[in-house]
Amino acid sequence: IPLFIIIQVMMGLMLMVLGLELPDELESKLSEMTLTEADLAEGNLLRNLHFPEGTLVIMVKRRGSFIVPNGQLELKEGDILLTIRHQK
Repeated sequence: IPLFIIIQVMMGLMLMVLGLELPDELESKLSEMTLTEADLAEGNLLRNLHFPEGTLVIMVKRRGSFIVPNGQLELKEGDILLTIRHQK
């Protein structure tokens, strides 16, 4: 199962629990990024990576496990980052 589908289901369930209503068309995009050695050249923490403004890393998939990232998580080559980016 692709990571973004799992997140969409999780987000949908979370929104149902919270009772939130969101518009059908959100101005955001989910995407995946698999980390390479080059991505980690400036350091292996999330703050060392460069993302476009408005991008949030919401989950890391590592060897079949899903991790909610924080500032202390050491990233590894092959980690898959799920990002959401606001687009206008």
